[in-house]
Amino acid sequence: MNTGNRTIASIGAKMRVLVKEQLDLKYLHYSLPISTVLAPSRLTAYVRKHSINIFANGELVINGATSIDHARKYMRNVARLIQTFDEKCGKVRVTAVKVFNVIGTIKLEKNVCLERLVLSIKGATYEPEIDLPCVRCNVGNSHVSVFHSGKIIILSKNLPSLDSSVDNIMQIIREM
Repeated sequence: MNTGNRTIASIGAKMRVLVKEQLDLKYLHYSLPISTVLAPSRLTAYVRKHSINIFANGELVINGATSIDHARKYMRNVARLIQTFDEKCGKVRVTAVKVFNVIGTIKLEKNVCLERLVLSIKGATYEPEIDLPCVRCNVGNSHVSVFHSGKIIILSKNLPSLDSSVDNIMQIIREM
């Protein structure tokens, strides 16, 4: 069976903007020259199809980046905007980007028999009457959803864990 191609669907990452005082989110909401939405605990900035949450303590969180480099680039751009438009942030330093989740997808060339797959994986669940028609299981440190169409979605904490889980689930499917 062809293993299909693994693609990174989404990376969630965070970075901290080191500030001396709490950021004034309301002031930034009205000052920044980008689309923003103000919520009680955060400011969400929209930059090229990405949403970046800005917290008062200086933490920036991005979801939906397709690579660590994209996450770093967009969060640094927002950090520069904060530095430009908030006088209290003068010379801001930023920390390294930390990945906190990765979503990968695989599309197999064949359909998967979910009834057989659920019997092959200890702790797997398959309840199409209650939930999505897919097998859900934990493989290593990752959560895996396998659909009849051959689509596999894997949620993991980092790229090495994602790659390991891809290898493990593909081995299980090959042995069925």
